[in-house]
Amino acid sequence: MKKFLFILLLFGLISPSLADQFGLEMGESIKSIRRKGVFLQKMELPEQYYAKRLPEGNPDFEGYILEITPKAGLCKIVGMKKPFPSNSSGVQIISMFNIFEKQLSKKYGESKIYNAILPDSDYLAPKDFIKSLNVQDRVLSASWVKENNQLGKDMDNIMLRAIAPDEKTASLVFLYSFNNWNECQQELGIGSFKGL
Repeated sequence: MKKFLFILLLFGLISPSLADQFGLEMGESIKSIRRKGVFLQKMELPEQYYAKRLPEGNPDFEGYILEITPKAGLCKIVGMKKPFPSNSSGVQIISMFNIFEKQLSKKYGESKIYNAILPDSDYLAPKDFIKSLNVQDRVLSASWVKENNQLGKDMDNIMLRAIAPDEKTASLVFLYSFNNWNECQQELGIGSFKGL
């Protein structure tokens, strides 16, 4: 469970057949989200909450992490597909990633795909694909940003990322950042990312 939560915090979308925000709205307060029947469990990081289910969540997701600050409200949702077996070459995770990337691109427009491995990784061979994901030497992700795509009015960006919780399983992480994400970061004392 802790590894799942850590992975969710680091990375990150949603099945195109569901609501863009899993039944939640940008800026919603904790109180408003709880009124929708969502049980929120406070996490160690500031303003991070775990929810097993959301009002219009995906039944194939293991859970969600919501970033909710007192003033800006809900500014980010991260969900993770339940882990599934994948061979060491990553055939299953690569196929699953491609399926979701294509479906999301139909809905949101062309994505930017990033598929890279650290040049000094010990896991450069194709047979080590899952191991390289597991030790975070490899990144396989797709992103959609508002400037280049047809994101909803409250959505700033979306990211899809392949991960490997261990050397025998893989998963996909989905991240939705709302337009108020920058305000959340300022509220958390991280500072502004505007103009970077």
